[in-house]
Amino acid sequence: MAILPPSITTPVRIAQKKVQLYAWTRLKEIEAKEHELRYLFWEATSLCNARCRHCGSDCERATDISDELKTDEIKAVFKRVRDTHDPKRVMLAITGGEPTLRKDLYEVMGYATGLGFPWGMVTNGIAVNEDHVRRAGEAGLRTLTVSLDGPEDIHDWIRGRKGSYRKARRAIELFRDAGYVKILQVTSVVAPRTIPHLHELLDIVRELKVDHWRLLGIFPGGRAGMKFGRDLLMNGEDFVRLFEFISAVRRTKKRPLTYYGEEGYFGMRWEREIRRFFHYCNAGTTTGGILSNGDIMACPSIPREFVQGNVRRDDFVDVWNQRFQKFRDRSWQKQGQCGGCDEFPHCKGGGLHLWDSEACDTKVCHFEILKAYEEGRVVEMTSPADRERSPGD
Repeated sequence: MAILPPSITTPVRIAQKKVQLYAWTRLKEIEAKEHELRYLFWEATSLCNARCRHCGSDCERATDISDELKTDEIKAVFKRVRDTHDPKRVMLAITGGEPTLRKDLYEVMGYATGLGFPWGMVTNGIAVNEDHVRRAGEAGLRTLTVSLDGPEDIHDWIRGRKGSYRKARRAIELFRDAGYVKILQVTSVVAPRTIPHLHELLDIVRELKVDHWRLLGIFPGGRAGMKFGRDLLMNGEDFVRLFEFISAVRRTKKRPLTYYGEEGYFGMRWEREIRRFFHYCNAGTTTGGILSNGDIMACPSIPREFVQGNVRRDDFVDVWNQRFQKFRDRSWQKQGQCGGCDEFPHCKGGGLHLWDSEACDTKVCHFEILKAYEEGRVVEMTSPADRERSPGD
């Protein structure tokens, strides 16, 4: 088990971060106005070979993929982006479903590489074999993220498929040993049940010699919101335990570079202790997305009500330039519990994947969850109408 240094937070450090946060907020306002596309998600397919407990799409809808973009259709979109942007400045992020299940994946991405785009992929590793690794390399894969959530029993429990841990490890080893991946990352979702195993997982990640380790919580959406929420959603104490762990690992300055995902704003105590930068949701400002059926989004994780068009009838570049104002001016989110919050200029309502349009409120305010914990209250990740209870309930 790794021995980690204790947490250290000083008033001077807090004061420094407040100055940095002001500058960061101004920078992000400029980026929103300029809206230079730097990161483009492509949901290559909705097919998946896992049954993850936290899956945002629930993994239970029919697996009819007849409406998914054909090879020539997605190639045309990438060419259109290339014709209007410097492809070297736009990272293509391939996700799913499970992208390795798409038969023409490496043909499409080899074409994108030929256009000048760098690209990376997120995979659960279940289908990965030597042939996948060879073809991905030939297609120009630059970065790879493999999901690994804990030791074997924990990972298989979250992913809903026995044997998925061993296959994920094997995928990491195959890509690592191939030698061409520029950045090899492990992403781990964290739930109350997994927190006691974080040190063990750290040892596993270091043994695998990956470059980056990204941890993130689970939010109440998809399957996590409907069936498994109480087993998966963290409370204030859980977050503090996780953040203490991450900040301690970061202070060791050892590989892998460890950080929390971009999910929410956590206040001065934790911002820049658990990741390099302050929180900001880049959806629609520097990040765009194309779903498997061609729908144009700011990010594949946000609710489908935010779809702005479809590449089969709309020009992606025109949509990016003309229809994303709602993402670039987030003042409309200053309602519900965000309405009177002093942190709104920095938080902007948090990640859009957490927004509840029906309630006109955020589903999860991480800042409030942590503040409540410090005050001896408990704030749950539930609906906006039923999010607080007393510790004794």
